Parts: sequence; structure tokens; C-alpha cells
Amino acid sequence: MSNITIQEKHETKAKIQKAAKEVFLNNGIKGASVRKIAKKAGIGASTLYGYYSSKELLFIKTILPSIDSRDKMTVELDNIEVKDLSIDQVTKILADTVFSLPSSIIDMDDRIVKEFHSVLFSISASDEIKKTMENFIENEMNGIIANFIKRLLDEKIIKVEIDANEFAGYVLNLMRMVFLEYIIIGALTKDTAYLKLKSNIRMSLIGKI
Repeated sequence: MSNITIQEKHETKAKIQKAAKEVFLNNGIKGASVRKIAKKAGIGASTLYGYYSSKELLFIKTILPSIDSRDKMTVELDNIEVKDLSIDQVTKILADTVFSLPSSIIDMDDRIVKEFHSVLFSISASDEIKKTMENFIENEMNGIIANFIKRLLDEKIIKVEIDANEFAGYVLNLMRMVFLEYIIIGALTKDTAYLKLKSNIRMSLIGKI
């Protein structure tokens, strides 16, 4: 890929991810293959491997919010005028933001969700897959939410003493726990999962947790 421009690389990655999403949705993770995805994208399998080391990593990359959507999320939070917000409004903003993260998984067929679980949480999951998820949650999303929390603290909307980065991590951990209860264990519905997330965020904002 040494003679390919950066723009061409971005275009190829976009084609691969678009093709991969369609193939994964139609065939599941197990039924999908690099060859099928490459054919759908109009490239060779060897070219695809130049961008993604495995179909499992490609799946993870495909379901995570894109850079564009993360940038949009950042802009939306940055554009919120925080000085007149109530705790209930802050709670809803945070709940809506983090609940949207696994939405691409939540809307998938149960079969694919179970396969996703086995890929992500299996002992054999590659370090690259684990690092991709950890980097996304702990670095990228944590920073976006922490910046919003800092603005709330500066305006004294949040009355309890908290560290913005730690609180952002706490909110994301809540999302992961609720996600596991809803998708993996099946103990919650989509609505009750959202309400549980929202309730816990609110309780923590007023110092009840």
C-alpha cells in the first residue's frame, strides 16, 4: 500500500467497513469470511488484510462509532450551554450519549450479538481486539465525557465533589454493566436498561452513590 495516497486509503477503509457491515448482518460473524467481504468491497483479500489483521478485528472496528460520529458527539456536547442545566437534564444528556455507543450492537440480531460476545470476551481474543476496545472506551470516550463534566463542574451545576475523568470512567462502566445485563444476560429490556443507566447516573450526580 506504499504508493497509495492517504485519501485512497481512507476511501478503501470506508468501502471495506461498508461491505463488512452488510456481510456481518447477513451472515453473522462465523458465516462471514474475509473473501466474502473483500469481494463485496471490490478488492482482493490480500488488500483487506493490509488494513485489518482478522475478520474479528474488522467486526469490532465496524461496530464502533466512526471518527465522524465521535467528532459529531464532541461538537454536540461542546455546543450545549451548561450554565442553566438542571441535574435531570444533565442526567438525560449523559445517559443518551453513552447509551448510543452500543446502539449498533443493540439493534443487531441476537445471534450476531452472542457471536460478538464470544469474540470479545473469549480467552483467545487477540491483544489487538482487546486494545481496540479498551482504547475506544478508556481513552476516546472517556475524554469526550470528561470534558463535558469539567464544564459542569466549572459552572457548579454538579454540587458533589468529583474528579471529571474518574466520573467519566464511572459512567462508561455503568454503560458496560447495563449492556451486559441487557444484551448478554438478557435480564433487562432495552427500555429498562436505559432507565437503569439513567437512574444510576442521576444518583451519582447528587451524591447518593
